[in-house]
Amino acid sequence: ETHQSIGSAFPGFVTAVEAMVGVRCVVKPHPAEPKGAYENAIREAGAGRTWVVGPGTDLMELLHAADALVTVESLSAIEALILGRPVLVLNMPTNLRDLVESGAALGVAAGADPRLALDALLFDPGTRAALDEARERYLSQVACGVDGRATARIVALLREAAFRAGRDSF
Repeated sequence: ETHQSIGSAFPGFVTAVEAMVGVRCVVKPHPAEPKGAYENAIREAGAGRTWVVGPGTDLMELLHAADALVTVESLSAIEALILGRPVLVLNMPTNLRDLVESGAALGVAAGADPRLALDALLFDPGTRAALDEARERYLSQVACGVDGRATARIVALLREAAFRAGRDSF
């Protein structure tokens, strides 16, 4: 069934978005999910500023245009962090609890209203600064930072492995 991990939090999230002036939301379902359940929940909420795109929509294009990412379980949170987008994790605890515990993302407990966290994520400069600082620490620990040299590191590792394989075969 679609949107199982966010299903219980989705109506509250849509309501929070609708209550915030100037906030719009684009929902991108997981590639294996149809969008109908999201559309039904949005229609039931009478939401006018929340839309669903197709599951095949390019995530990177959306993240480049987004001010933030809201998720429950998706590893798109890491991609958002790399692009400098703040992340809100709903239905905590989830598999993304390390992001929240590190301070690189905000979390909202299962059943809690996400409005305050969403407002802080989008509009509070102090929250944004703290998230930015924690994001830099987190990414440098788990992804060697974001320095544009990932390909060079991968090539170096492959060369080293090829050298060892060649040397060991003699």
